[in-house]
Amino acid sequence: MFLLGEHVASVEGLLEYVNSSARSLQRLLPPSPNHIELYPGTDLFRRIPRGHLCLVRRGMLSAVMDNRVAYILQPGDVAGIEGGIKAATVSYVCEDPVELDCFSPVAFQELMKENQQLSNTWQSYVVGLMTLFSHSYGDISKEQHRPQAGFTRYKPGDVIIRQGEEADNVYTMMMGDAKVFIDDQEVGEVHEGEIFGAIAALTNAPRNATVVAGNSCTVMAVPKSQFVSLIHAHPETCFHLLENMARAINDLNRRLTGDSAAL
Repeated sequence: MFLLGEHVASVEGLLEYVNSSARSLQRLLPPSPNHIELYPGTDLFRRIPRGHLCLVRRGMLSAVMDNRVAYILQPGDVAGIEGGIKAATVSYVCEDPVELDCFSPVAFQELMKENQQLSNTWQSYVVGLMTLFSHSYGDISKEQHRPQAGFTRYKPGDVIIRQGEEADNVYTMMMGDAKVFIDDQEVGEVHEGEIFGAIAALTNAPRNATVVAGNSCTVMAVPKSQFVSLIHAHPETCFHLLENMARAINDLNRRLTGDSAAL
């Protein structure tokens, strides 16, 4: 599971607990005869009835509430835990194809009865989710802010941002890696989990570099106005950004040192 934005240490710890349980579910839950592939833009509950439980086998599934991405399910996570509760307005959609194993409530309960380890892991996952969401609510309610993010998939060689263009968004590399160029000279890389494109957005300057996908990448974009608000609400985002900048500077220094040695 991935929650948007930066979080306090307790939430990060709970997130790791939930993700650990999800990895165990991925391993323990047997394949379902009702295995489906969800295509971009399709709502999960247009394919199966509400009340079914669907384990994500491959890809990422966005949980959407009020036209905003609330959180993202990754392999091992289960969609549909809210069951058939009519008040639950969450929908599940994807940017890229997602594979899921779907179970009716009766079939899922039978699996729990047959495998005590699976049952214990499921309980740990559900309790972890409840605790995670309650702590997350407490974390965000102090500022009532989460960015409205968009996700884009890039193929190797695709330009993510281009030098000289206006900076409208700040980006986070969700999956994959990219190369950074200044005046067609490679000067660094962007790795999974890193924020990039922030300097131009924060200074209202044109992009000072071009970023090109090195492999298949999934990138999250946050409008620069919301990123500024995010920094005010969650100063720890600045620390993460500084870490990224420090690594980029070190990479550039190593490249310059290597070039000098070659000369």
